[in-house]
Amino acid sequence: MRGAVSVGVSASAVRAVYRALLRAGCFATVMTPGIVAAQQTSSPSADSGAATLPEIRVIATTPVAPPPRAKPAAAAAATAESTAAVAQPGVVDKDKIPSNVQTLSTADFSYMTTPDLLQAMERALPGIALSDQTGNQFQLDLNYRGFIASPVIGTPQGIAVYQNGVRINEVFGDIVNWDFIPQNAINGMTLVPSNPVYGLNAIGGALSIQMKNGFTYHGVEGEVNGGSYGRIGSSVQAGGQVGNLSGYIAADAIDDAGWRDYSASSLRRVYVDLGARGDQTEFHVTFTGADNNFGAAAATPVQLLAQDWSSVYTIPQTTQNQLAFLTASASWKPSDTWTYQANAYFRNFNQAHVDSNGTNTQNTGCPDPTVLCFPNLNGTLSNLITTTGQTVPATGLLGTSVIPLMAFCGIKSQLTMSPNTSLMRTPF
Repeated sequence: MRGAVSVGVSASAVRAVYRALLRAGCFATVMTPGIVAAQQTSSPSADSGAATLPEIRVIATTPVAPPPRAKPAAAAAATAESTAAVAQPGVVDKDKIPSNVQTLSTADFSYMTTPDLLQAMERALPGIALSDQTGNQFQLDLNYRGFIASPVIGTPQGIAVYQNGVRINEVFGDIVNWDFIPQNAINGMTLVPSNPVYGLNAIGGALSIQMKNGFTYHGVEGEVNGGSYGRIGSSVQAGGQVGNLSGYIAADAIDDAGWRDYSASSLRRVYVDLGARGDQTEFHVTFTGADNNFGAAAATPVQLLAQDWSSVYTIPQTTQNQLAFLTASASWKPSDTWTYQANAYFRNFNQAHVDSNGTNTQNTGCPDPTVLCFPNLNGTLSNLITTTGQTVPATGLLGTSVIPLMAFCGIKSQLTMSPNTSLMRTPF
């Protein structure tokens, strides 16, 4: 069944709608000229008394750049004079190394910025952390992404360290004695993550240190600094160039009383560079010498620390490091694409360590008063005899160890060919 719906519209309703539309059209026709006239009257050209507002410019915020470091006059003069073309063997552009290579300049090692080498590296190189297992601020461990370069024997070493192209990890345990590197003689530093090109124990990375010479530094500079806990230091450096010959010398001395009793340290270091160069060649002879002594802050019972934070339990805890390091390096660049370089070195390292610990030995009431004795289970005393049958003097020290005088040398050379990029360019 279907239903139908009808809609009816009366004639009167249609006429009412028509009249409303007619009135709206007439009103719009009358108002249009008035609107146009009002727009023309409000224009600045028609009314000279209208006020003109200044232009407002919105500028986005900009990060504040760090203040520029003032370059010493001597360094600026050396930079200006070193712009001449010289042989640069084995140079690889930083952007061509597929890793996060980080570099530091000589300004990063200024005593006005940081007090020592390791703290300068921690401050300027992301990923570097320091730890202390020796109890002395001059013998810290450097940790880079979990890999360590430490002066402590037995620590798994994972970073190779080079000074002027010569590896300075000691042959005994691959340890790194940071105290042998004079901070004021550093010209630059490059940290390269894991790279097999740098040899053994470079799985964590390689640290290449470039030292100053008479071609890169001109002038004379001296400095005296000091700090808390009896810290006082002095340094001097001088460098210059006469024609194709150059010379540079740097020396420093640091004394520190330590924040614990019997933990004083002293550093004496010197670095010398003599060089000569021509249009295609460059030759350098360098010497690094050091005689350093360290005192350590060993573990102390809390009962003693409660009385005095500077107290110690066992003394002495000392280490003596001595170094004589001689190198000779040469480079020859016969063309723009070929480079030959070689170096030879001799390194003499000596270390003596005294580690005292608590013991039941005594030097009174002994059968032989000139040697130490040890109590037996029955209460009697017997003279102390070593495993080799030797006695220990009553005034001697227990726990003394000496690393035998270690002297090692080496010679290495390499021939490098760089591609001629000018032959690889494609014109468009």
